[in-house]
Order: sequence, then structure tokens, then C-alpha cells
Amino acid sequence: TTRRVRDTDWILVVKLDRAEVDAPALRSTGWIIGLATALLAAIVAGARALARGQALERDALEQRRQAQQLAALQLLQAIAENSSDAIFAKDLDGRYILFNRAACEFVGKAAVAVLGRDDRDLFPEAQALQLMETGRRVVAENRAITEEETLSTHAGERVFLATKAPLHDEAGHIIGTYGISRDITERHQSEAAMRQQAEELKARNEELERFNRATVGRELHVIEMKKQINILSRELGRAPPYPLAFEQKDGNPESPA
Repeated sequence: TTRRVRDTDWILVVKLDRAEVDAPALRSTGWIIGLATALLAAIVAGARALARGQALERDALEQRRQAQQLAALQLLQAIAENSSDAIFAKDLDGRYILFNRAACEFVGKAAVAVLGRDDRDLFPEAQALQLMETGRRVVAENRAITEEETLSTHAGERVFLATKAPLHDEAGHIIGTYGISRDITERHQSEAAMRQQAEELKARNEELERFNRATVGRELHVIEMKKQINILSRELGRAPPYPLAFEQKDGNPESPA
């Protein structure tokens, strides 16, 4: 390397070893690499710690969610056991997760034999498919549906008024369905009997009306004949044989009062 000496004609020539020139830079580079490595290691460690923390938090949230759901189901189970209506709940696959005592009596099975199973294990195929379709409608439309259902039960064919609605978690997500079914067989039979009685009374009334119309027609015809006979009798100088209330004593007809 060379450098001109100021205010002279001299030039300073110096021979340097490249290692001496690169040494400061290498020392700086080493420090930079070391710091970068340490920083990267810290970032990785922090990211792993954050991921573990988030995973632990998610696990804790899931455990709390499951605990809340279990508590809600247990509360619902306690309330449902004292109801005479069939109360039940299903997951999104249609499997029963709640089945109260009244529902067990209707199907003739214990709750342990029902939980985890769907309607195909309890009812004839056509009825089961209809029930499962209603459950899908409740989830798809996210609303309650009330309708009458005729089902084959342990006590024979019964008619239920069933209300089914979506089951939500604390975040508002649909996690299944629940329902309440009331046995209205007797009421349904009474209504059917009343409808039949009303139809019979209507038929009898129509028959009486036809009879009355026929009777009144015959009476009017007879009265008209008697009226004509009275007129002929007067023309022949005889007394009218039929006393009619709407005729005057002189034999001239007048309108009835």
C-alpha cells in the first residue's frame, strides 16, 4: 500500500499482511455472528415458549369448555329427570347425549343402552329417517321446529307434539340439538272423536233439513189443494169443508198474518 507524504515528493510504501488488514473486520464479524446466533436462539426459544403457552391456554380453554358443557348437561339431566315429557339431546351426528327417564319409558330401554346411539337403534327405519331429517333441518336452519310425530313406542303407537331446537356452546356454535316431546295421544284421539262426531251431526242436520224441506213442501201443497177445494165449494154454494186460518169468513183469501 502507498501514501504520498504531504508537502514532499516522497511516497511511503508499506507492505502489509492481509491477515492484519482483515483481523478487525473478522473480529467485528465474529461478534455480529455471535450476537445474531444468540438473538436467533432467543427468538426460537421465545417462539417455542409462546407456542407452548398458547397450547396450554387452548388446552385450559377446552377443559373449561368441556367442564361447562358437562355442568350444563348435568343440570339439564337433573331437570329432565323430573319431567313427564321426553327430553333428549343429540350431537351433530345424531347420537343421543341426553335421554331422560320419561324418554326411556317410552322406548322401553335404559339410558345407558341409548346414549351414543341414534334413532335407527330405537325406531322403525321410516320413522328414524324422518326424525333424523328433522334434526338436520334444525341445524341447517338454526331454529326451533315444532311438529306432530307418530312413533312406535314400548306402549304401542303414540302421537307426540315435539319441539326441537339447536344446541349451542358458550361461543354460539351449534354443537347438536335438543328436544321435548309431549305425549298427546289421548288428546289426539279425543280431537279425532270430536271431528267424527261433528261430521255425523252435520250429516244428520243435513238430512233433517232435507226432510223439513220435503215436509214443508208437502204441507204447502196440501194447503193449496184445500184452498182450491174451499173456492170450488163456495162457487157451488156450499160451505168450505176446510177451515183455513188465513181465509176470511166471507170466503175471500187473505195473506196470512
